[in-house]
Amino acid sequence: MNRGITFRYSILVLSIITYFMAIILTAVDQWPLDSQFGSEPGFSFLLFGWINVWFFLMGGGSDGFLDTIAALSWLANPIYWVSIVAFIKHKYYLTLISSLLSFFVALSYVWASDCFCNSDNMVPDFGLREGYWAWLISFVMLTIGAIICLRLSYVNERVPNK
Repeated sequence: MNRGITFRYSILVLSIITYFMAIILTAVDQWPLDSQFGSEPGFSFLLFGWINVWFFLMGGGSDGFLDTIAALSWLANPIYWVSIVAFIKHKYYLTLISSLLSFFVALSYVWASDCFCNSDNMVPDFGLREGYWAWLISFVMLTIGAIICLRLSYVNERVPNK
């Protein structure tokens, strides 16, 4: 098999595996841990995050700007899926743009989570765990893969066939 094809599929598979690891791992700890929420695995955010987006789009369910950012960060998932399809179809510019967009949309949750505090405004109500960071890393891996594939396709176009 061609090294370029092997690299392309390796990056894709590693990114998808990391994404599925993020689904399995704990994404968020909510304090106090003995509350009704506790730790939340990534799959609960993946399965039910669209509900927050739906409430936002319907004009309700949001207590302010930070809740809106937290709700809309779920949109990084379908954007990532678009980038996966684009990568499979060798549309590396689209992959680069969509994977970067998914990264920054997901990264906005960090800013929102740092601003959520308890009633004393001193202690954050929750902390980000390894599932969230694996989620971000899967986007970064696909972005790096798109950049390398763009570079390889550019070099291959410049080298004449003999």
